[in-house]
Amino acid sequence: MTSLAAWLRLASGAGGSAAMRYSLALGALLVAAIARAAWTAWFGASLDPLIAILVVLVVAVGAGRGPALGATAVITVIAWQVWSGVSDGSPAPSDAGRLATLAIGSAVVALVGGYVHASRRASTLAGHARRLEEVGAALALGTTIRDTGERVLAAASAAMRCNTGALLRV
Repeated sequence: MTSLAAWLRLASGAGGSAAMRYSLALGALLVAAIARAAWTAWFGASLDPLIAILVVLVVAVGAGRGPALGATAVITVIAWQVWSGVSDGSPAPSDAGRLATLAIGSAVVALVGGYVHASRRASTLAGHARRLEEVGAALALGTTIRDTGERVLAAASAAMRCNTGALLRV
């Protein structure tokens, strides 16, 4: 479980590559498809719009606006195929309204969730910058190699919020 948590943190954080963030979106879509199939089999009713909005929200907050808009596009195409009532593949008029509502609502959720992701990412990066400034200020005071080493150890201990012995064991 810790490796999954670490992967999710890496995929959604500042160091996550685009491929990792989009794979997080793809994984969320897969989980949603399994949940939809299980829900429909057990209860007979389908919660497609609710599941779609939840997936887009989770992807937007966890991976950002781009992967969430990608998930919205995939969900819209899948819903078009599932909801199409006419044999030629075009949706019936009532289904076209549902499809448009799903696409627009999911896109709005993706944009708002992407904003939350971006603000959380910016605050994390600002915290890292503050810690680097603290370490730089601590290093600037050192005059000898021994002083510098002790100051690095003290700054790292303070940044990691642990004592020096615990830091040396790591």
